[in-house]
Amino acid sequence: NTDAFGRKPKKLNPVLEAKFDVLTAWIAYRLNLKHSKEACVGEYGFTDELATNLVKIKVANPNDREKCYVNCLYTKLVFYKNNSINTQAMKESLSEIVGGERLLNIVNSCLNVGGANDCDK
Repeated sequence: NTDAFGRKPKKLNPVLEAKFDVLTAWIAYRLNLKHSKEACVGEYGFTDELATNLVKIKVANPNDREKCYVNCLYTKLVFYKNNSINTQAMKESLSEIVGGERLLNIVNSCLNVGGANDCDK
């Protein structure tokens, strides 16, 4: 097996390969997040800074528009589908980055949270 230049590809050691897998997952997630964020920012008219803060930090008493922005983002990321959390999509996108056990704890804490509508869940 050689590449287009006739070179044999090098095999990474397991530690570097694991780091490369995490980096690849992170880049893919960030690109997907960027496109989803741009679509939802346009839909709800938020500034980029406010949109980032809604996802990165807990907002005390978010209004309906802010809740619906986060719902839009999670829907476009396919983390929320058919009125429920899509654990498989979250696992595929985030387990390399966050860690499987931590992600499971986060998802489980959200599974039974109710709300008046999709934006409120």
